Amino acid sequence: MKARMNAERANVDEPGQPASQLVDLVRLLWHSKHILLIGVVIGCVSGLIGAWLTRPVYRATVVMMPNQDTDLAGDLGSALGQAGGLAALVGLGGGGGKRVDEAIAVLESRKFTERFVDEFALLPELFPKAWDQSARDWRVPAARQPSLFDGFVRFDKLRRIKRDSKTGLVTLELVWPDSAEAAELANSMVARLNDEMRQRDIAETTRTIDQLDVELDRTEIIAVQASIQKLIEANVRRRTLANTRHDYVFRVIDPAVAVGPGHYFRPQPLLYVAAGGFSGLLLGVVFVALSRFASLLRRSPRAAGCA
Repeated sequence: MKARMNAERANVDEPGQPASQLVDLVRLLWHSKHILLIGVVIGCVSGLIGAWLTRPVYRATVVMMPNQDTDLAGDLGSALGQAGGLAALVGLGGGGGKRVDEAIAVLESRKFTERFVDEFALLPELFPKAWDQSARDWRVPAARQPSLFDGFVRFDKLRRIKRDSKTGLVTLELVWPDSAEAAELANSMVARLNDEMRQRDIAETTRTIDQLDVELDRTEIIAVQASIQKLIEANVRRRTLANTRHDYVFRVIDPAVAVGPGHYFRPQPLLYVAAGGFSGLLLGVVFVALSRFASLLRRSPRAAGCA
């Protein structure tokens, strides 16, 4: 009788077909459900504690609409049609769509971001572990202090720019530890971008007008003079617009506003708890599997000794 029981036990321990192994695994996990439940509970509690200890961050959103200067574009396009070669000479061309693309590229650029980070002194907030708030100085040696390029890399991860191809709306999102500061930085970034593009266009149109004045003095052909004068007029209008319009490239449809302390973007407690519970379940399964494997290893030498 004893030999028969040993034979049956040996048959159970032997590896069988895949279906049989799956059934054995399910039975093993079911018999160890209390261990798995403990793992899930510990994981959920750990996730809740992690969410509570994590510093909340807030998201500021600015929705913008590109300005469309149809009258200016029409006048300039007509002038360009009559003096295409001259326009290429002075570097004119392109429409409003290209200007929007250029503005977004400037907003994402390293140079613009570094200047913005430096103007608002954001390096201490971007690298809080390396900054001593009480001493108002860096804790790390000068060689390890973050540079403006480091600030650009860190800030770029907190910023997101989206453009809707159907509506043309451009959305700027900024994630920041302080809600009021996040709204201020997001709105200031759009204002600095409009100012940057305005200054660029003023400088460009001034150079273009100067070059067109030179070309106007050189030619005596009436038709060419008329085309040059139209180009000058279009650029004067463009420069006037740049000097007078506050929202030059982007018109703010919905500015960023500070939200309440409870309306943070991260952490999300439910997500933390779910992730913790799932991790606890996986760790429980691994523990049960390793315990079963260790039990089989201990049983194998005994079986060999009995044989």
